[in-house]
Amino acid sequence: MGIPDSSVVPIYQTFGGGAWSAAGGGYRLPEAWELRRIVEIWSKLISTPVFDYAYSWGSQRSDMALGTSAPLLEVLGQHNGATRDPPARLDKRD
Repeated sequence: MGIPDSSVVPIYQTFGGGAWSAAGGGYRLPEAWELRRIVEIWSKLISTPVFDYAYSWGSQRSDMALGTSAPLLEVLGQHNGATRDPPARLDKRD
């Protein structure tokens, strides 16, 4: 019973720091080695997900986000088999 592997979508936290807090503790941006380990663990649990995604948003309340972290972008680029720089952000305004 339970949820079939084909219905599970791995999610990676890629935000943290700043003025966010919950239950007295703060969130923090994972280090590159931590994100790499999270990706490895998910890969062992769900070897061929339909898709996976990084949960983040643009910087708010002085926090840090995926779009401003070259080390995390590199980890996810390697995970996705990227061989070039990540694409420009679609929400970038001139």
